[in-house]
Amino acid sequence: RKPAQLRPPTIEFGPIKRADGSCRFSLGCSTVIVAIYGPQSENILSKQLLDRARVDVTARARTGMPGAAQRALEMVVAQHCDQWIDSVQFPRCMVSVVVQEQSADGSGLAVTLNAAWCALLDAGVPMRSTCCTISVGVTEADGLVLDPCLEEETCASALCCISVNCHSGAIVSSTPTQGALSEALYAAAVCYAQGAAKVLEQVIRQALAKHLESSHALANEDWSGLASEEARCGKGSL
Repeated sequence: RKPAQLRPPTIEFGPIKRADGSCRFSLGCSTVIVAIYGPQSENILSKQLLDRARVDVTARARTGMPGAAQRALEMVVAQHCDQWIDSVQFPRCMVSVVVQEQSADGSGLAVTLNAAWCALLDAGVPMRSTCCTISVGVTEADGLVLDPCLEEETCASALCCISVNCHSGAIVSSTPTQGALSEALYAAAVCYAQGAAKVLEQVIRQALAKHLESSHALANEDWSGLASEEARCGKGSL
């Protein structure tokens, strides 16, 4: 893999059937699954927001009890979801986001944010824009590296997670996760992220189209089976 290339992305929409929307998102060997519940009524009056929906994020550790890392991740995911969701359409409601890391091999925050955005898309939650998040690192051997793996992160002097509006190319957010980038390196990292976001957007579109096609085929099969059953029972006509 070249430094300016993403690891192979894998996207599965709807792996959790009981959720309103869900997505399993992978870059290389880093995998995160996110489930969305809502928008739904906020039952706790003290937490209700009169002018918009509240985003509640729960991050679960791969093993053991959640710790400080999961609490920090919850805050970052909630901030990004607030930016993405058109929450003014759902006053006094809440959107519950559940994050489960399944495997970790670098770029964990970018994988999590992409999984969350795709899960919101699967749930049909209205959003303001199409956003893809790319992790960029700086290593002594290769300079800028897109989507660094765990080994590359270990030897990186700086890491940054950049969310890009895929329609306009504008930077939605930039979250430094380690060290600091110079002005020149940051400008180059933004260019890398913008290019990678366009590639990732196409992968998401293809995965969503495949998911919708599969869902429609399953629905048609169910209706055909119901019609056959009614005809067999003599209820096919009025």
